Amino acid sequence: VYENEVNNISPHYKKKFTLLILYTVNENFKLGKPAYTVNDLCQKLKLPVRLVQNIMNELIEIGLIMEAYTEELKLIGYTPAKEL
Repeated sequence: VYENEVNNISPHYKKKFTLLILYTVNENFKLGKPAYTVNDLCQKLKLPVRLVQNIMNELIEIGLIMEAYTEELKLIGYTPAKEL
């Protein structure tokens, strides 16, 4: 069900979701909490995994976020790559 919606998301909504994800990752980092994983972000923001993963890949590619391994579960989390 979500796959078609993710593939057909409008640029307007994609930009909104991108800013929401970037803001959420940044605020989490500022509070000194463990880095969010894709699943954490999906649960918190109620967004499909594929959409979040696509956006995270784009944010990594343009250098706004970076991968960070979480200590307790050895999962990939995400933190800001530069101060926002």
